Amino acid sequence: MTSSDWNPCDGTTIGSSDRHQRDPDAEDGLCAACRATMAAADAAAPRSWVLFCERTKDGKLEHFYPAVRVVEMCGGKLEDIVRVRLEPAEDGDLWGWRYSHHPVNTTYRGQVSMIYSREMLVEMCFPYGTAAEKKRGRGEIVRLKAEILGPAKKNEAIGG
Repeated sequence: MTSSDWNPCDGTTIGSSDRHQRDPDAEDGLCAACRATMAAADAAAPRSWVLFCERTKDGKLEHFYPAVRVVEMCGGKLEDIVRVRLEPAEDGDLWGWRYSHHPVNTTYRGQVSMIYSREMLVEMCFPYGTAAEKKRGRGEIVRLKAEILGPAKKNEAIGG
Protein backbone atom coordinates (compact mmCIF):
# COMPACT_ATOMS: atom_id res chain seq x y z
CA MET A 1 0.00 0.00 0.00
CA THR A 2 1.37 3.39 -0.95
CA SER A 3 0.81 6.59 0.95
CA SER A 4 -1.60 7.70 -1.78
CA ASP A 5 -3.76 4.62 -0.98
CA TRP A 6 -3.93 5.46 2.72
CA ASN A 7 -7.17 7.16 3.77
CA PRO A 8 -7.35 7.15 7.56
CA CYS A 9 -10.71 6.88 9.27
CA ASP A 10 -11.84 10.13 10.94
CA GLY A 11 -12.21 8.00 14.08
CA THR A 12 -8.42 7.61 14.18
CA THR A 13 -6.81 10.28 16.31
CA ILE A 14 -3.54 11.79 15.17
CA GLY A 15 -0.68 9.94 16.77
CA SER A 16 -2.90 7.01 17.76
CA SER A 17 -1.46 3.51 17.56
CA ASP A 18 -4.91 2.34 16.41
CA ARG A 19 -4.70 3.80 12.92
CA HIS A 20 -7.18 2.30 10.51
CA GLN A 21 -8.65 3.15 7.14
CA ARG A 22 -12.03 4.58 6.31
CA ASP A 23 -14.40 2.56 4.16
CA PRO A 24 -13.75 3.12 0.46
CA ASP A 25 -15.93 5.96 -0.84
CA ALA A 26 -17.21 6.69 2.69
CA GLU A 27 -18.74 10.15 2.58
CA ASP A 28 -18.68 10.36 6.37
CA GLY A 29 -14.95 9.51 6.49
CA LEU A 30 -15.48 6.54 8.84
CA CYS A 31 -14.90 2.82 8.91
CA ALA A 32 -17.78 0.45 9.72
CA ALA A 33 -16.75 0.06 13.38
CA CYS A 34 -16.54 3.82 14.04
CA ARG A 35 -19.82 4.38 12.15
CA ALA A 36 -21.56 1.78 14.36
CA THR A 37 -20.13 3.40 17.51
CA MET A 38 -21.36 6.82 16.35
CA ALA A 39 -24.84 5.48 15.55
CA ALA A 40 -25.12 3.82 18.97
CA ALA A 41 -24.07 7.04 20.74
CA ASP A 42 -26.55 9.08 18.69
CA ALA A 43 -29.36 6.63 19.52
CA ALA A 44 -28.59 6.86 23.25
CA ALA A 45 -28.17 10.66 23.31
CA PRO A 46 -30.67 12.86 25.18
CA ARG A 47 -33.42 14.38 23.06
CA SER A 48 -33.83 17.56 25.06
CA TRP A 49 -31.39 20.29 26.01
CA VAL A 50 -31.43 22.99 28.69
CA LEU A 51 -29.98 26.37 27.75
CA PHE A 52 -30.37 30.05 28.60
CA CYS A 53 -31.76 32.68 26.25
CA GLU A 54 -33.14 36.18 26.16
CA ARG A 55 -36.92 36.69 26.09
CA THR A 56 -37.45 39.89 24.11
CA LYS A 57 -40.16 42.44 24.89
CA ASP A 58 -42.35 40.92 22.15
CA GLY A 59 -41.94 37.42 23.67
CA LYS A 60 -39.45 35.98 21.18
CA LEU A 61 -36.58 33.84 22.38
CA GLU A 62 -33.08 34.66 21.11
CA HIS A 63 -29.39 34.05 21.85
CA PHE A 64 -29.34 30.47 23.18
CA TYR A 65 -26.24 29.55 25.19
CA PRO A 66 -25.26 27.32 28.14
CA ALA A 67 -24.21 30.31 30.27
CA VAL A 68 -26.06 33.46 31.36
CA ARG A 69 -22.92 35.55 30.87
CA VAL A 70 -22.80 34.74 27.14
CA VAL A 71 -26.46 35.75 26.70
CA GLU A 72 -25.61 39.00 28.50
CA MET A 73 -22.72 39.50 26.05
CA CYS A 74 -25.32 39.43 23.25
CA GLY A 75 -27.04 42.40 24.89
CA GLY A 76 -29.54 40.58 27.11
CA LYS A 77 -30.25 41.99 30.55
CA LEU A 78 -30.40 39.51 33.44
CA GLU A 79 -34.11 40.22 34.07
CA ASP A 80 -34.87 39.17 30.47
CA ILE A 81 -32.83 35.94 30.52
CA VAL A 82 -34.63 32.65 31.11
CA ARG A 83 -33.72 28.99 31.36
CA VAL A 84 -35.41 26.89 28.66
CA ARG A 85 -35.74 23.25 27.72
CA LEU A 86 -35.52 22.63 23.97
CA GLU A 87 -37.07 19.53 22.43
CA PRO A 88 -37.51 18.39 18.84
CA ALA A 89 -41.03 19.15 17.61
CA GLU A 90 -42.55 19.11 14.13
CA ASP A 91 -44.56 22.22 15.00
CA GLY A 92 -41.72 24.01 16.79
CA ASP A 93 -41.02 27.65 16.02
CA LEU A 94 -37.23 27.36 16.32
CA TRP A 95 -34.56 25.59 14.29
CA GLY A 96 -31.08 24.54 15.36
CA TRP A 97 -28.16 22.31 14.49
CA ARG A 98 -27.83 19.02 16.38
CA TYR A 99 -24.27 17.73 16.36
CA SER A 100 -23.91 13.99 15.84
CA HIS A 101 -21.38 11.88 17.72
CA HIS A 102 -19.08 11.90 14.68
CA PRO A 103 -15.44 11.91 15.87
CA VAL A 104 -14.75 15.35 14.32
CA ASN A 105 -17.40 16.90 16.62
CA THR A 106 -15.04 16.94 19.59
CA THR A 107 -16.79 19.53 21.76
CA TYR A 108 -20.50 19.54 20.97
CA ARG A 109 -21.37 15.86 20.42
CA GLY A 110 -25.11 15.37 20.89
CA GLN A 111 -25.69 19.07 21.62
CA VAL A 112 -27.66 21.73 19.79
CA SER A 113 -26.46 25.18 18.81
CA MET A 114 -27.06 27.89 16.23
CA ILE A 115 -30.71 28.16 17.31
CA TYR A 116 -32.80 30.64 15.35
CA SER A 117 -36.39 31.47 14.49
CA ARG A 118 -35.83 30.62 10.80
CA GLU A 119 -34.34 27.53 9.20
CA MET A 120 -32.49 29.69 6.67
CA LEU A 121 -30.55 31.36 9.48
CA VAL A 122 -29.13 27.97 10.48
CA GLU A 123 -28.30 27.25 6.83
CA MET A 124 -26.37 30.52 6.66
CA CYS A 125 -24.00 29.29 9.38
CA PHE A 126 -22.59 26.82 6.83
CA PRO A 127 -21.00 28.42 3.75
CA TYR A 128 -21.85 25.34 1.67
CA GLY A 129 -25.20 24.62 3.41
CA THR A 130 -26.12 21.98 5.97
CA ALA A 131 -26.73 19.23 3.39
CA ALA A 132 -22.98 18.65 2.97
CA GLU A 133 -22.44 18.29 6.72
CA LYS A 134 -25.45 15.99 7.06
CA LYS A 135 -24.09 13.85 4.20
CA ARG A 136 -20.80 13.61 6.10
CA GLY A 137 -22.72 12.40 9.16
CA ARG A 138 -21.77 15.38 11.29
CA GLY A 139 -25.24 16.55 12.30
CA GLU A 140 -28.62 17.74 11.14
CA ILE A 141 -31.08 20.60 11.34
CA VAL A 142 -33.75 20.00 13.95
CA ARG A 143 -37.00 21.88 14.48
CA LEU A 144 -37.40 22.76 18.15
CA LYS A 145 -39.92 23.98 20.67
CA ALA A 146 -38.89 25.79 23.83
CA GLU A 147 -40.41 25.43 27.28
CA ILE A 148 -39.49 28.24 29.67
CA LEU A 149 -38.34 26.71 32.95
CA GLY A 150 -37.87 29.95 34.88
CA PRO A 151 -35.72 33.02 35.30
CA ALA A 152 -31.95 32.77 35.13
CA LYS A 153 -29.67 33.62 38.02
CA LYS A 154 -26.58 35.78 37.72
CA ASN A 155 -23.54 33.85 36.43
CA GLU A 156 -25.55 30.62 36.17
CA ALA A 157 -24.25 28.04 33.70
CA ILE A 158 -25.31 24.58 32.60
CA GLY A 159 -22.83 22.05 33.92
CA GLY A 160 -21.09 24.75 35.90
